[in-house]
Amino acid sequence: MTHHPAARANLTALGGGHFRLSGAVSFGTVMPLLEKSDELFRSEPDITIDFSDVERFNSAGLAMLIEWLRWARIGKRDLRFERLPEAALAMARICDVEPFLAPALEGNRRAQPPSSPAGKS
Repeated sequence: MTHHPAARANLTALGGGHFRLSGAVSFGTVMPLLEKSDELFRSEPDITIDFSDVERFNSAGLAMLIEWLRWARIGKRDLRFERLPEAALAMARICDVEPFLAPALEGNRRAQPPSSPAGKS
């Protein structure tokens, strides 16, 4: 039997309300991330979270995003998600919660898929 190390994720404050999420956002990491975010976000009026270093993302991560959005709405804070993994966007579409994420994705700077060559569809 192969041993898999415990999944790890981290939320790092970059200053000025900017944060970077990294690692595996999954069932084993979401609760510690929520606890840490409560501490880190508390004094920030506007929050931007960069997901570019996220290696894995599952439905627990989607639930965390929705919880962060709820928290921001209740606290009347601006929350933005940058470079959200495609897996997160796909799950949001499948679960029909994409409209809930839309305000946090406005102006989202995600890597764009390469455009097709001229004349090809």
